[in-house]
Amino acid sequence: MPWTNGPLKAFHGTDAASAASIVANGVDPTMGRPDTDFGQGFYVTTSLQQALNWALRKSKYSAGPASKRPALVYFEIDREDLAALDGLVFVIEDPDSDYWDFVAHCRSGIAGHARPHQAYYDIVSGPVSLWQQKHTIAGADQISFHTQDAALVATRAMSSKIVDVLSFPALSRYVNL
Repeated sequence: MPWTNGPLKAFHGTDAASAASIVANGVDPTMGRPDTDFGQGFYVTTSLQQALNWALRKSKYSAGPASKRPALVYFEIDREDLAALDGLVFVIEDPDSDYWDFVAHCRSGIAGHARPHQAYYDIVSGPVSLWQQKHTIAGADQISFHTQDAALVATRAMSSKIVDVLSFPALSRYVNL
């Protein structure tokens, strides 16, 4: 198949109430926790399995109230829009790379990415860490949006359709509850 420079397909795993708020109000990087791998921001992944794991964790596997059910928000992000943003990319985790230094800085809860002229990169992309063990999750990635410019790109790319993980037949093979 020839390369077409088509959109980057990504998912945000969360609970249904948070998904509805994101769709209604747009992406807001300030709603994320500050002590995450790449700092406070809005995180997506290109891995459906990883998004499902995030959704199940966020919802605590709730089959109870509809607002707490695991849900996915789907994005088709224009690559040209991404290219216009100021980004930082970690391709692989390596003990000799500065990936762990960056993650340690961000996980400390210190605001910003320690940049001289701008507090944050617009986006950061790379492996997902198992922070306590100093390992990464094979086959999982994360893209974090940190600025208003980045949030606008993500909001424009967002589908208005929310996927309820527990009732979507094509995803049922991933969920054993």
